[in-house]
Amino acid sequence: MDLKVKNHFYDVLIVGSGGSGLAAAIFAARRGWKVAVVSKVHPLKSHTIAAQGGINASLGNVTPDDWRWHSYDTIKASDWLADQDSVEEMCKSAPDVINMLSELGVEFDRMTDGTIDQKIYGGQSTDYGKGTFAHRACFAKDRTGHSIMHKLYEEAISKSITFHNYNFVLDLICEDNQCNGAVCWDIENGSINIINAKNTIIATGGCSQMYSTATSSAVCTGDGNGLVVRAGIPLQDMEFVQFHPTALHKVGVLITEAARSAGGILLNSLGERFMLKYAPKFKELAARDVVARAIATEINQGRGCGQDQDYVFLDLRHLSEHEIVEKLPTVFENCMEFAKINASVNLIPIAPASHYTMGGIPTDSNCQVIKYDEQGEHKVGSLYAIGEAACISVHGAGRLGCNSLLDLVVFAKKAVDSLGNMDKQENRNLAGHKNIDKFKKIFTRKACDVESMAGQLKSTMSKYVGVFRTYDGLVQALKNITSIEEDYNKAGIMDKSLQWNMVLQHYLELGNMIVSAKATIESALWREESRGAHWRDDFTQVNPKYWGHTICFVQNKSSLFLRPIRISKDNVDFYQPEKRNY
Repeated sequence: MDLKVKNHFYDVLIVGSGGSGLAAAIFAARRGWKVAVVSKVHPLKSHTIAAQGGINASLGNVTPDDWRWHSYDTIKASDWLADQDSVEEMCKSAPDVINMLSELGVEFDRMTDGTIDQKIYGGQSTDYGKGTFAHRACFAKDRTGHSIMHKLYEEAISKSITFHNYNFVLDLICEDNQCNGAVCWDIENGSINIINAKNTIIATGGCSQMYSTATSSAVCTGDGNGLVVRAGIPLQDMEFVQFHPTALHKVGVLITEAARSAGGILLNSLGERFMLKYAPKFKELAARDVVARAIATEINQGRGCGQDQDYVFLDLRHLSEHEIVEKLPTVFENCMEFAKINASVNLIPIAPASHYTMGGIPTDSNCQVIKYDEQGEHKVGSLYAIGEAACISVHGAGRLGCNSLLDLVVFAKKAVDSLGNMDKQENRNLAGHKNIDKFKKIFTRKACDVESMAGQLKSTMSKYVGVFRTYDGLVQALKNITSIEEDYNKAGIMDKSLQWNMVLQHYLELGNMIVSAKATIESALWREESRGAHWRDDFTQVNPKYWGHTICFVQNKSSLFLRPIRISKDNVDFYQPEKRNY
């Protein structure tokens, strides 16, 4: 087949146009660099726009707060698996991030004196967990991501930034442990773009769409994971998948944690407020993995609601309709649209759903991608990763609510500050052409039923690699995914059209989900303990020998090993692992 190929040259290529990608583009453009953003969707269709709850910062506007308390809560939520130097940097930087976003026009809710309002969120405390709940989350109603994304986009389009929207990145251009850009399929125009760049930043988001029920956008298919694995780079901490405790039953639409912050309580079929058993102090506002396991336990032990006993209730009936519409407009709208209920009158049926992936592309503290061989750890030249695609790692085995939006901006700036090689000559050898032949082969193989294969993958992950895991279940999951992978590698698609070929896009996304699913299962099998969001029914305790990051090579014969935790810069006393109590 004949392909129209275009060549482009930039200082900085950013793959992904969500919050981290747009923030990085803005920071890079402010330095006067030639910047391109490539995305398979329009920026305002990126998943960040759906973030509801808020963004953390120890401003102390409502009650006294301290960045060290924020760090403690973050590391505790991570079950002590977060890299402590990066956590400290994120928490220290948070007030500056809020100021920057406020200056861009983000419409944070404010108190009567004009200062930014802050609310309680799950797992947030004062005085290193010994004090009361922390009012730390800055918010714009329950549409915080929406407000942030619109202001970032307005700022980005005011800069000299080139947007290649509706471009699907096929492969990175990597030679001699150096990234020189990427090869993209232009979905809109039906051509191939070879984008050479002095530096490349991956900001493609997470991979939670590998589950049947997920709160994330349909675009969250782990595309960054696929890119780096095909370049010979491993993945990190893929077993840690956060299940949001409260998603609308069966449809997976998020009911934000802000609903529980506003006083919502969880009830089982007996009408019991069961979180009193699992987290006596924090109750519904315990860390997300604790609440998700509590809900799953109630369901598994026969105290679920409905004919199939497969959900519990969230009760917001203490709030009037006016209060819910005013404080939680998205919750009210979603309940009306998807469940046909009024949240001020009716109990809300909820169950855990795949929400956020703590694992991803391994980086150092400067967001530079890391590769491994027999000699140890090596930086991949000119390649960086940020946002949910990256494992920097500030979330470890469990992310603290409202830290994701903060993570996006803090490390977008960190990555841009760390970029090098801006003086090097443009790489005009156009090495990306060799990737095109591989792309053409898709159309020469026997066609497969992409949607059926994707459905099999999602159902396998939901059944065997969910909130609770067992050895036998994980072995079966790996068997299923390996079979899907074998079929996928022999299959292609019939339609050779390159303009708006959604079957082709879904085929490519399936390949990336297979990579992510396989790494998740193999890492979960290898980690014989229960820590944070990873719970093994056959290994229910934390095992100190696994205090480290899982590194998983998923190409050819998989291999796994432990990467050490990066320790605190300031060496405060609370950073050694201890039992998590809420």
